Amino acid sequence: MDEKEEKKSSIHAGNGSIVISGDVSGSSVNLVNNNAVNITNVFKPVYRAVDEHLTLPPAVKADVKAEIKDVEKEIQKGGQAEEEGMMRHLRNIQRMAPDILDVVVAALSNPVAGLGMAAKKIAQKMADEAKPKQ
Repeated sequence: MDEKEEKKSSIHAGNGSIVISGDVSGSSVNLVNNNAVNITNVFKPVYRAVDEHLTLPPAVKADVKAEIKDVEKEIQKGGQAEEEGMMRHLRNIQRMAPDILDVVVAALSNPVAGLGMAAKKIAQKMADEAKPKQ
């Protein structure tokens, strides 16, 4: 790849910006409201995983989606999010669809999502709690 093509695959901006380079096809980074992340895009793969789940009955899928929506609402509170409430929603997801919980935890933990340290800590706590006890 020559230097001119390399520059096409990079995005650079001014002060307090994000620098993205390399192949980011299929990815989306949305900055709105003073650099807050558009959380809808963070959870798209989660909802897709629920929709594509082969063994979950439709009623359970609806319940799982409702719990995910409640997690989204808590995340949007930022520093005001209630950890125990979010953990309750994550436990409900774990009981109904443990494999979907893995997708939720991955979304919350993803540094590209920019959800902040609180979300990452809650995701890690839930991941630790979800591990089989030995």
